[in-house]
Amino acid sequence: MSDLLKVRGVGPAMARAMSEMGIVTPADLAASGPQDLVALPRVQLIRARMLISAAGEVLATLPQPVPEPRADADASKPGGAKKKKKKKTAKAGKKAKPDTAPAKRKKAGSRDGKKKKKKKA
Repeated sequence: MSDLLKVRGVGPAMARAMSEMGIVTPADLAASGPQDLVALPRVQLIRARMLISAAGEVLATLPQPVPEPRADADASKPGGAKKKKKKKTAKAGKKAKPDTAPAKRKKAGSRDGKKKKKKKA
C-alpha cells in the first residue's frame, strides 16, 4: 500500500479502497482499466484515466529489477558466450529539425503587397 501512496492523486483512504479491490502496487493500478476504477468512491472516468497515467509515471521512476544472466543459455550456443552490441538510440525529448524553413505566409486580404484603393461615393 505504501507504493500506491507515491501515485499522484492516491491518498490513504483511496489506497485502502484499491487494496480491497486487489490493486496493491502501482503496476497493478497501471494495468487496470478505467472501468474497474470507476467502482471506487469519488472516481469518475476522467479521474480513473488520470490515476492510471500517474501510476505509469511512478513505474517509470522506480528502479527496474535487472534479470540475472543465465549461464546455461550462453553455453548452449556454438562458440560460447558472445557479447551483444548495443544499439544507438535517439535521446528522449529531442526532435529532428526540418531541413528547410517553412515558407512565409502572405497577410490575409493582401494582393501581392499592393494596397486596396477605396472607392469614393
